[in-house]
Amino acid sequence: MKNPRPVSPAQSNPSRTRFRRIHAIPHFHFDLEWWKTEPGYARDVADIMDAAMDMLDAYPEFTFVLDQATAIKPWWDARPEKREALRAHIRAGRVECVGGTWAAPDENIPTGEALIRNFLAGRAFFENELGARVNTAWEIDEFGHPAQMPQIFSGCGFSQFVFARGVPMNRHADHPADFVWTAPDGSGILTHWLSAHYTGLVPLFSPLINRYLFIRELRARMALQAGQAQSDNMFLPLGTDFQVPDTQWLDFISEWNGSETAKMQLSLPDRYFRDLRAAAGDALPRIAGEFNPLLTGCYESREKIKRGCRATQHAILEAEKLSAICHASGWIPWPAKKFRIAWDNILKNDFHDTICGTGTDAVYRDSLKRYDEAMELTGGIRDRALGAIARRAPVTGKGCNVLVFNSLNHEREETVGTPLDTKT
Repeated sequence: MKNPRPVSPAQSNPSRTRFRRIHAIPHFHFDLEWWKTEPGYARDVADIMDAAMDMLDAYPEFTFVLDQATAIKPWWDARPEKREALRAHIRAGRVECVGGTWAAPDENIPTGEALIRNFLAGRAFFENELGARVNTAWEIDEFGHPAQMPQIFSGCGFSQFVFARGVPMNRHADHPADFVWTAPDGSGILTHWLSAHYTGLVPLFSPLINRYLFIRELRARMALQAGQAQSDNMFLPLGTDFQVPDTQWLDFISEWNGSETAKMQLSLPDRYFRDLRAAAGDALPRIAGEFNPLLTGCYESREKIKRGCRATQHAILEAEKLSAICHASGWIPWPAKKFRIAWDNILKNDFHDTICGTGTDAVYRDSLKRYDEAMELTGGIRDRALGAIARRAPVTGKGCNVLVFNSLNHEREETVGTPLDTKT
């Protein structure tokens, strides 16, 4: 684009605009791995976090959103001198931790238990390390959302939900952006749909060109969302994948507010939902059902990942149950460190780009290594627990004794095969 003509914020108002307040929410979307591997993206996040901390220190009005424990933990571990400053910004209500996941998982492929563990592990990190309570489930890049997610979100302690993908294209024009999403059990969660996606006002060019593009994009968003929003509050994401925060946003907001009736303010999801509740109350529509299917090819690609997912997630639950029996009986110590490492590998592989097979070959190879380590650890834990049980099992009769253990919660009759040494 050459020499764009500057556009005044007062020009080209969309005919249905009725917003009074625009919540501009700075964020960056984090991928654990995708076209880079985990270490490469961790280095990118370090630059983003350092820049965000500088802006938080320099500009009292600046706010920032953090999601996923695996996004923050490498920086957190490497910058102990920055920890208290980040905690202070969180306490002051200028930084909000959202998502509450260890690594933002696909919601369709993992087992239900692993999905819940992902939320519990992420929330524990944010609460115990950063002192942050996570209210907002933030699944902005996942490839679809099952109908039971409102129940899972509510059970894991979330009170609101933000997503981008899943509304059918033929429903975009008339689907509400704000609603209560209800699960089959009747539980519901206050929800905002990012109908124009999670990327917003990305400063790619010079300030002059960016100003023109920002105005054009914001006008288009306002026109689209005027027919979808359920109040006079607008949710505007600032940023995209691995977006370094930029002071151009502050300059643009100041200029916009000088001539517009819809005032823009740097904000956070909690603030948006607070204003939405105050404005709409119980009048929000209630919507049930799933936001699926979407990008269905991801359920077939990299099939070894899918098999590894099921094998490791069943194996670790069996190992946990057997170990719980033995530990409660005082027969073995609880193998906390091994379980922690195994779950870390499993939950990282549940990350939506990893388990859906959209990453590079290097990412694929790394994911298989994680599954190998998880299976080795859980297999050793299981064998130790079974050994402790076997040593205490009553033995009757003569000859070679064979112990058969049923790890399910109901009686079974099966044909069991085992090799025997006939010489002993």
